[in-house]
Amino acid sequence: MQRFITAVFATAIAAASASAGTIGQIEIGGTNGLTASYIGTGNTDSGTWQERNYNSKLFGSATEGGVAPSTPASFTDSANGITFAAINDGTGGGGLTNNYWQPCSTATCNSPITLTVPVGIADPTAVWTMLNNLWGTPGAQQTTVTFDFTDGGTTVAPLVINLVNAYNNGASGGQIAASIDCVGPSSNTCSTFAGSLGSTPAASSTINGIKVLTGTVFSYAYNTITGTKYAGSSGTLNLDDQGFVFGTATDSLGGLYSKDYLVNVQITESSGAGNTSQTALSAITVVATPEPSTIFLVLAGCGAIGVSRLRRRVS
Repeated sequence: MQRFITAVFATAIAAASASAGTIGQIEIGGTNGLTASYIGTGNTDSGTWQERNYNSKLFGSATEGGVAPSTPASFTDSANGITFAAINDGTGGGGLTNNYWQPCSTATCNSPITLTVPVGIADPTAVWTMLNNLWGTPGAQQTTVTFDFTDGGTTVAPLVINLVNAYNNGASGGQIAASIDCVGPSSNTCSTFAGSLGSTPAASSTINGIKVLTGTVFSYAYNTITGTKYAGSSGTLNLDDQGFVFGTATDSLGGLYSKDYLVNVQITESSGAGNTSQTALSAITVVATPEPSTIFLVLAGCGAIGVSRLRRRVS
């Protein structure tokens, strides 16, 4: 029996040691991503957000040789090992499946327009979003990501990250790019919009002490597009992600964000006007580490099992 107890504790310690270094990924919203049922109704601060379809809206009904892009059921950032649950919810334009969120698309929408995404996860080390922009102004700040935390049950000041739209001069810069990266038949077809003309977001930035990583998780070449703003252009359709790495950054109470409780993530479109800027949200994934208390519970539980068996053996 002593050998049994020793084996139990050895196994528990080994598991605890492995768990201590484990980082888990939580795809917010579950298998089908940020569906309407998960987001809920009436939780926006002002205006409304709507579900749309990539092909009919964000990609301007673009095709390559007459074939529309087929977006995957899930997305993977292979460079950083992050996976995302893609939205598969209802039907959008042309009977196509809704697979991303955008703010109200009319000029009468209130500004700014915020979508609040519930999270409820402790000890987040990083949050990854899939965000793009349609018709955004190069170099402007038209999309804001806000993180609401509590520290020991006390609400701390929100962490606000203003993303910069990618440039349109072929240089790398900014953290959020246009979904359509194009060159046009005339000089003004693509030059107005963020990320066009071969530009890419900056691979790494630091905003308010938070390291922000940016990459492309989906790309599709097109040669025909029906959207009036990009008509006659050619290029690629992109879906990008942004990683917000909390590291050793501290909250307003002096604690680490990575040891706080992440209540929600808010995505705000600052312009609010349909023909000025449209922020597109596809998915959110949170990276978190298990709490030490969880490891001690494992040890205590295994120890209790061993003691119980020993008592039965003695009696």
